[in-house]
Amino acid sequence: MLDLAYKPLLRAKSIIDDNMKRYMCEQYNLIEVPAPIFVQRKWACGGTLYDFLDGLTFNLNNKDFITLHSTVRWGRLILKEYGFNAGEGIYCRLNCIDKDVTPDYVPPEREEKLAFEIVYNESDKKYVELKKATKRFYKCFVQTAYQLSKTFPSLKREFKREIYFISAKQLEIDYPLFSAAYRENEIVRKHKVVFIHGIGEKLRVRGVHEKRAPDGEDWDLNGKLLVFDERLNRVVTLLRIGFRVDRIKLSKQAVNCGQSGSVYQKFCKHLVKNELPVSLGGEAEVRSIYRLLLGVDNIPERLYLNKYEKDYTE
Repeated sequence: MLDLAYKPLLRAKSIIDDNMKRYMCEQYNLIEVPAPIFVQRKWACGGTLYDFLDGLTFNLNNKDFITLHSTVRWGRLILKEYGFNAGEGIYCRLNCIDKDVTPDYVPPEREEKLAFEIVYNESDKKYVELKKATKRFYKCFVQTAYQLSKTFPSLKREFKREIYFISAKQLEIDYPLFSAAYRENEIVRKHKVVFIHGIGEKLRVRGVHEKRAPDGEDWDLNGKLLVFDERLNRVVTLLRIGFRVDRIKLSKQAVNCGQSGSVYQKFCKHLVKNELPVSLGGEAEVRSIYRLLLGVDNIPERLYLNKYEKDYTE
């Protein structure tokens, strides 16, 4: 935990935000674009990476809208719309509102993500490129931690430089009698920084490692980066990343999760017509970055809570 007053805390936040953006744009050749808070539901590019979650919906002027909880679909549309070429991409800071939280005197639950989407050549859509992209993000994170420690020496942390890569199927083989959460916890405690790939496909015994929407990532070329937090003694998900699904994998994945009848209505017609570019994208929860570097989840809400709780008790 950063044992400083709120003003230095906000300074630390600014250092993290600025350096993560700078390093990510340099590493991936990205251009920053503003992300909308909500989009029309008919575009079918809102929602999340998961097939069991959805964004907050509402009606305005007889039009249905949905909050944007993920750039996995919206980002691909932007790449197509503005003609990005292979090796180019977009960066955005996404603000999401949780539909399951009812505000009282405390501000609504808010989730921030650092998201990026990059165009690839069809021939480069392979596992080795997924590994390279994951390593680049982790390098951005480690460099940001170093820059933070220069201003706040008390926050200096040493992160393991090497990432341990393992498939969800191999992880099940290594820990066949346990849940996915237990397997993650054990492997990350052992190796400290772990990337689990191949998430969404059915495993041999215990279903899937983690449910994913069939029209988002390619389940053979996706994964998540996990880091062990020594101070809090728990596993933190730092990044979710993957190549995006194409028309063929969309059909296969939809059948595997029993959504073959509705999947084409769920996503836009461009994917079905194979009009979207081959792309890889990732999303990192800002609170996970803060938790690892500062020991707090969300700085703005921490400030609000302090003020509102004081007013409320009085």
